[in-house]
Amino acid sequence: MLNAVRTPCFSIAGITIVLTGALKSQLIKNTDAEFNLGFAVAAVQTMPHGVYVAMSGRVYPWNQCKKDMSAGQFVEA
Repeated sequence: MLNAVRTPCFSIAGITIVLTGALKSQLIKNTDAEFNLGFAVAAVQTMPHGVYVAMSGRVYPWNQCKKDMSAGQFVEA
């Protein structure tokens, strides 16, 4: 997902964009999908203007995180 967003294509001033997702599909038990969605809604209401990724209970600037497949979560890049 983030590999496609390497350049700051989000240049809309005055708004907050929060990207989110799930490491497991919502159709699978014990997924983080619902939590991440609720967390992203809270983040978009509280973060300053900019573009962020909200995953695993953390908010990262869009260009400062990556998916760590061995840990099964997003981490700081």
